[in-house]
Amino acid sequence: MKAKKSWKYPGGVEYQSVRLEAEGHTIRKKGKRYFVADFEQKLVRA
Repeated sequence: MKAKKSWKYPGGVEYQSVRLEAEGHTIRKKGKRYFVADFEQKLVRA
C-alpha cells in the first residue's frame, strides 16, 4: 500500500517531499501523483 501526499500542506508537494526524505522516507512519482513508498514499515505501533 502507498500513502498519497496531500497538496494541502504549506509549501506544497516539493516542500513536503524534502521534509519526508529528510526523515528517511522514499518518494515515488506515479503519473501526476506522488506517493510515500513503504510507509507501513515506518509506522509506530502503540
